[in-house]
Amino acid sequence: MKKTIWVDIDGTLIPFDPTKTLEEVGRPGYSLKLPIIESIKQCIKRAYEAGYQVKILSAILNEYAKKDKIEITVSLPYGKEIVKGSRFVQYGESKTQFMEPGDILVDDFSPNLREWEAAGGIGIKVYNGINGTKGTWKGYSIHSTAEPENCVKQFMGILSMIDK
Repeated sequence: MKKTIWVDIDGTLIPFDPTKTLEEVGRPGYSLKLPIIESIKQCIKRAYEAGYQVKILSAILNEYAKKDKIEITVSLPYGKEIVKGSRFVQYGESKTQFMEPGDILVDDFSPNLREWEAAGGIGIKVYNGINGTKGTWKGYSIHSTAEPENCVKQFMGILSMIDK
């Protein structure tokens, strides 16, 4: 069986706006107004089709945010299957509580990825055009701003290397 891939939502699957307050982000419907990033959506689709267990693992501020993120997940290709294994953590909680050693986390936030790797997982950083300014992440990475086919090629290449 292939590895489990956990995918973050904010800043990874949908854009992150650093000018918004936590209060604004936690309002009902906030996340639903944002577009799904096509390159990441296509990476999820291809990984699922290649036999990986794809799940969402995202932080939430409240039940409104959780409801919105479930709706976003269901809208993805294979979303009704993906949502079944998805997990949501309260903002500030560790995502590692749901991982098994060797699981992959696709996330835009380097501290999450470093914690994940320290716990025995594999991190893939998503550069989204606003993060990565300090150059501290040295592991696997993809660029959500790339053309979808290029992002998918890069992502599947990384998965191929990990599976060796």
